[in-house]
Amino acid sequence: MERTAGRKLAVVVCVTNHQGTKTRRMKRFKNIPVEVDRIANQVVDSAFKVHKQLGPGLLESVYETCLTHELKNRGLIVQTQVAVPIVYEGLKLDGRLRLVTWLTN
Repeated sequence: MERTAGRKLAVVVCVTNHQGTKTRRMKRFKNIPVEVDRIANQVVDSAFKVHKQLGPGLLESVYETCLTHELKNRGLIVQTQVAVPIVYEGLKLDGRLRLVTWLTN
């Protein structure tokens, strides 16, 4: 996933609420590319900053807007509400599946 000539690095951020689900052990990833680690740190730092400033209880769209602003300020290219096709039995279906935030650098 490292950036090379003619290729772009993409990181997808998914924020979900998993209250009441069983805790699973996280796999340890070895040899995470430096660029992925750098972007991941920026995303986490930005999310903490936004949450610290706004606090809990607001609509998801408010956090999304502020997080997008913060990530752009850090020099990341951000797209929001990116449509993703659903492929089922070889057919592309319009199920209105959307990635909340899509990052490239």
